[in-house]
Amino acid sequence: MINLIPPHARKSVVREYWLRVITVWLFLFGTGCLIVSVLLLPTYMLVRGQTATLGDQVSATADRTASYDEATAKLKAATTQATFLKNTASSTPFSTYLKILESIAGAGVTLHSVSYTHPDGGVGKITISGVATTRTVLASFRDALEADPAFTGVVLPINALTKASDLIFSMDMTLATTP
Repeated sequence: MINLIPPHARKSVVREYWLRVITVWLFLFGTGCLIVSVLLLPTYMLVRGQTATLGDQVSATADRTASYDEATAKLKAATTQATFLKNTASSTPFSTYLKILESIAGAGVTLHSVSYTHPDGGVGKITISGVATTRTVLASFRDALEADPAFTGVVLPINALTKASDLIFSMDMTLATTP
């Protein structure tokens, strides 16, 4: 039958035939995609809901983990303090050292701050700062501290002795094992 059609019309019929074939196949492909989309929609909704639920669970777990980490840090700090208190339970109270410092200071030396450091397993150190009326009063205070059996290694920086009166000083000393 195609032989009965003139050649210029035959090209038009062949083109129209392939156009219809491609159109039908595209229509079938689109219909298939639509059917697959409709069938996958409940699965998508289920997966989306589970993802949201799991996200909420992850954030709740993260909050619990953060509180656990905070509790762990506090427990470590408490353990460190308990160990420190246990190790210093048999040592001399700090107030004893304060009384000794105040009694040695006398009238010419005014103490402004006293700080105590105790490294783990080491000997405690005291740092004092204050004001002395004269250079000789400060030197006498340092000599009295060196003579006291409660302190060893008294260090007074030389720059504390530069002025003649109203000397601001800072002094470091190591504690003896027994006062």
